[in-house]
Order: sequence, then structure tokens, then C-alpha cells
Amino acid sequence: MNPVGAFTFVLHSHLPYARMAGRWPHGEEWIHEAASETYIPLLNALYDLKAEGVQFKLTVGLTPVLVEQLADADVLTNFVLYLEEKIEAAKKDIKRFQGSGDDEEVVEEPPAESGEEPTTTNDSLPPSETDLHMAYLAEWYLNWFEMIKNSFESRYNR
Repeated sequence: MNPVGAFTFVLHSHLPYARMAGRWPHGEEWIHEAASETYIPLLNALYDLKAEGVQFKLTVGLTPVLVEQLADADVLTNFVLYLEEKIEAAKKDIKRFQGSGDDEEVVEEPPAESGEEPTTTNDSLPPSETDLHMAYLAEWYLNWFEMIKNSFESRYNR
């Protein structure tokens, strides 16, 4: 008799309780990052495999603290806002790295007690400093976060 090999694929996930704990670096964005970079992409992959007729076996362990947060209405509402912020940031980065950002000058006021003059900045890079690779990466992130948002709202009806 030939020995039969076996493989067990087990994923375990936990996040500390971060619901309504503010924003970055140790707030609710932990949950949003995990959802946008791990949980929704994993769900997409599993649903795609099922649709293609691929049979798989997988164990996923989620702690009660994480599940409670992922089911929370406030966390879900804030997740959509998080995705919209990421989408807008990627759009701005594309313009900036292509050198086609808003030509509107932004005035940065120093603290009154410093005695320094206000400085002005322009959101776009000068043509000699455009970075097409960074623009490409910004476009990749734009597509990524739009796909995650579409999956969340349309595929998973949230």
C-alpha cells in the first residue's frame, strides 16, 4: 500500500478590539486594512474558485472579537469611507506623479509664534520630476480599492 500524503490549509485571524477607537495608527483602520487587504481578497478568490468548479478544502478560524467587529454597522460604514478615502488619495497621486496635479497653490501657515513666512506648494511635480512608475503604482492602487469597494457593495451586498 502506498502512503497517502495530506495537506491541511488553516488560516487563523484575530485583531484587537478597535471599534470606534479613532484612526491611524492603532484605531479602527486596523480592521479596514485587514478587510481590504486580506478578508475581501480571500473571499473573492474562494468565490472565484467555486465559480470555476475548483474543489478546495480550507479551514478559517476567526476570533469572536474580530467577527463582532466585522459585523458592526459602524465599522462597515466607516469601511466604505476608508475605501473612498483611499480611492481619492490614489486619484490625487496619479495626477501628482504624472505632473498634472492641481496647479492651485496651497498656502501652509506656520505657527503664529514661529515668526516664519507662509510657504506655498503646488500639488503636481514639475515635468522634469514626473515619476511614471509611481503613477503606475497609484493607478494599481486605485483599481485595487475600487475593486474591493465594488466587491463589498455589489458582490457581498453591503
